[in-house]
Amino acid sequence: MHLYMPWWNYQKKMPFPRGYHIEVWGGRGMPGSGIFSGAHRIVGGGYGADLKKKYRSVYGAFVGFSGRGEMIPNDDCWCEIDPEVVDQWGIPVLRFHWKWADAEILQARHMQETFWELIDAMGGQVWRPELPLKDWGIKKGGEIIHEVGTTCMGDDPKKSVLNQFCQAWDVKNLFVTDGGCSQHHGRRLAGVGLHRGRAEEGEPLEEAAMSDAPDVKKGVSRRMALKVLGSLPVAAAAGPALASASPQQAPAPPSVTGLPAPPPLAAARGAYVPKFFSEDEWKAARILADMIIPRDERSGSATDARTVEYVDEYAAFWGSRVQPRLRGGLMWLDRECSRRFDKRFADCTDEQRRQVLDLIAYPPKDEPSGRPDIGRREPTAQAGAAAVGHPEKEPPSPPTPTPQTGMAGPPTVVPLEEPERHATAYSAGIAFFSLFRDLTATGFFTSEIGIKDLGFMGNQPYDWKGCPPEVVAKLGLKQG
Repeated sequence: MHLYMPWWNYQKKMPFPRGYHIEVWGGRGMPGSGIFSGAHRIVGGGYGADLKKKYRSVYGAFVGFSGRGEMIPNDDCWCEIDPEVVDQWGIPVLRFHWKWADAEILQARHMQETFWELIDAMGGQVWRPELPLKDWGIKKGGEIIHEVGTTCMGDDPKKSVLNQFCQAWDVKNLFVTDGGCSQHHGRRLAGVGLHRGRAEEGEPLEEAAMSDAPDVKKGVSRRMALKVLGSLPVAAAAGPALASASPQQAPAPPSVTGLPAPPPLAAARGAYVPKFFSEDEWKAARILADMIIPRDERSGSATDARTVEYVDEYAAFWGSRVQPRLRGGLMWLDRECSRRFDKRFADCTDEQRRQVLDLIAYPPKDEPSGRPDIGRREPTAQAGAAAVGHPEKEPPSPPTPTPQTGMAGPPTVVPLEEPERHATAYSAGIAFFSLFRDLTATGFFTSEIGIKDLGFMGNQPYDWKGCPPEVVAKLGLKQG
């Protein structure tokens, strides 16, 4: 469910044609895969009790914004019959050519700046992700649903696919709903109207408009919309997307391949048997996980929540896409500790381990996530909330870490006060720790212990007494 904010600048001259609408969404979602991934951009990285408290502080209800606009047809967007590729029935498939024009890029920029303005007007702190200036975070063509114009309606079978009732001219028992029948996007609440409107009577749907005038008959004024939204907690803005007609086929699930599993631990009957970690790696991973999320007065530690079991199964599933990163990262820790203290990570004291972790636990804020199912964080993902990953998207294959690519520790200590040199010298360790920290957070906060720690209760019966008086007063209204 989301609120719908129609285009309010339809009477103004804009640097792009047509307009867009804003979908306002949010909630307090159940902790899921990818929760707190990339959180160092907000909380500043780190580990231990302080990080655990910061995770709690950024979890909760959030509000996000999605821009949905309309592109203008251009000569660089067209399709043709693929001369080589066929589907499973031997029928040639379509091959699409796609390019956003300046009109869409300017629209995306206006979306982002509007989101920032909304957050600022509501008293929130704007977190501006690093967006590529060439496209302002616009989505790929065909990535957003509700594409329009593919099955246009009309009154002439020679010029349209559907009649005025969204019924196919050539197949009388075929009705097409959603946006395909419309030539334009965002002019009316098409998705609602076409599903429940009076289509059988041929009656037009009333169009909703937003104006800056306080006339209720014309719709909700922008000022009133800001007031209403101001009563909601804000975390961050989501990014823009424009409607298109370029379908994309979902990628196949990743194959479970990778490095051969090492010999299992000699464990008691019924104990967990690692699928990926060797016995030495298992020991080091458990120590590292508990340093990231330790036990405190509110909840147990990462190992209490069986987080390392989750990381092990995750690595076994993703295979070669993630296993070299984890195994290479643990090797990096051992090498760095051996170089400094002549001991492996697991054999060092807590103080010695912290000296090494302090070098890699505070990465640059634009450091990409090491999770193969997330990759570099999209600017559309909400920040400061239960960010959800997308394991159905096939990730790029990571390079295999080797001493030649930076897995070996640097010969000298590069101080944190020199961020550029530091990030380069310890890039392998930073990337590994960011990955392991994200996985540890997911494993912990999706466990029974972690969910109770965050206070997530799920759907609960609730007797709503109406809008609280303090909210009514904040909006400048009176109780009815």
